[in-house]
Formats: sequence, C-alpha cells, structure tokens
Amino acid sequence: MSYSNRTRVSADAPETGDFSLELSTVEPTDLHTYYNLYLTVPGEDEEQISPLCTVCLRTAVSFIYPVMQREDPAGEENETQFMCHSRGGFPRPTVLWLINGTEPLPKGSTIRTVSAPLSDSPLYNVTSHLTVNVSQNASVSCTIENPYMNESLTSTIYGVHKSPAVGTGTDAMWIISTVLTVLVGVAVMASLVYQIRLDRTRKRLRQADAGSESCEEDRKPMKRNEEVLVYLTETNI
Repeated sequence: MSYSNRTRVSADAPETGDFSLELSTVEPTDLHTYYNLYLTVPGEDEEQISPLCTVCLRTAVSFIYPVMQREDPAGEENETQFMCHSRGGFPRPTVLWLINGTEPLPKGSTIRTVSAPLSDSPLYNVTSHLTVNVSQNASVSCTIENPYMNESLTSTIYGVHKSPAVGTGTDAMWIISTVLTVLVGVAVMASLVYQIRLDRTRKRLRQADAGSESCEEDRKPMKRNEEVLVYLTETNI
C-alpha cells in the first residue's frame, strides 16, 4: 500500500500546532491505517522522541438498499424462502432478519449469507437466504448494517404465502360481477322507459285517428241534407 503523493501536513503546523494529516483519494483498503505523531526534542546525547497521538483510520462505503424477493418453497409446504441482496459497500456488512419489524425468527429458521468482494473492487456484494415458517399475514424484513457508518438499510415484504393473491383475484371477480349486474340493471331500466314512452305515443296516435273518423261521420249527414235541399229547389222551379 503506497501513500506517496497522497499525504500532506500543513507547512505552518509547527507554528499553529495543527499537525493534521490529510490523506487524499481514500480507498477501502486504507482501513486500519495508523497515523502516529511523535515529538522529537534534540538532547545533549540523543534525541528524545515522545509519542503524541495515534490515529486509526477507518474507511467505509454505503451499501445500496437491499432488494428482497420471495422464492418458491423447496421443503415443507409451510416453509417460505426469501432472498435479500445488496452491493457496493464496505466493509463486510451484518445481515439481520426480523418478523413483523421487531420479532426474532422462529425456531427452525435457517439463514445462509454470502459476502464476497467484487471482481474488480474491494467493495462487497452480500446475498442472504432465509427459510422460515411464519403465518400468512406476517411481514419479513431484511436489514443491512454497516457499523462503521452507523447505517442500517431495511427492506420489507408483507405477506408470506401466495394465498393473498387468491383473495385479490376473488375480489377482482366480485368487482367485475357487481359492475356487470349494475350494467344489466341499467339496460333493463332503459328498455322499460323506452317501452313505456312507445306505448304512450301509440295511444296518442290511436286517439288522434279516432277523433278524425268521428269528424268524417258528422260531415256525411250535412252533405245529404244539402243534396235534398238542392233537389227540392230544382223541383219547385
């Protein structure tokens, strides 16, 4: 590990008393680097060297938020498997699993966690698999902890078994059937209103035709009377 051209102490440090060491381009591999500061005092026989302080450098890089997914059960029917994955952090993290946010895992649960550096970087990939037997409505949480950064990243999956999906499908079918029932009812009401209006229109037309026929009958006697009057007049002439 080389620190050449990466370290600097202020030139006026003897005057100000500030001997802070600046380390540029910090890498994760700089973890646990010690910075020792000594005070050297010339003496008559030999120099006196007194340690002033020792600083241990800690480096850390944040992980991304973990990605969780439910996997198909491989064993007993009541067991469910979960996978939790995160990457790009340093140092090696701690992985915690919780039920409903605060409850520890039940007995019989198994955890398999693998943390490995990336191929071209000292940063870590971490993948953890959980096999657990919990209730249908329980939530499962995975937390990636980076103690050097005091950082905890948590992701949660709500519901364990696939049975809630059946309930979702049933709810969807119920909604569809309700909508269809409403549409059929609206169509029936519309047809009834149309039939009632049609019957009323036909009734008004029949009444109008009947009135026209009665007027024609009233006019016929008047024409006969006019014909008789004309005949009598011609006879008298």
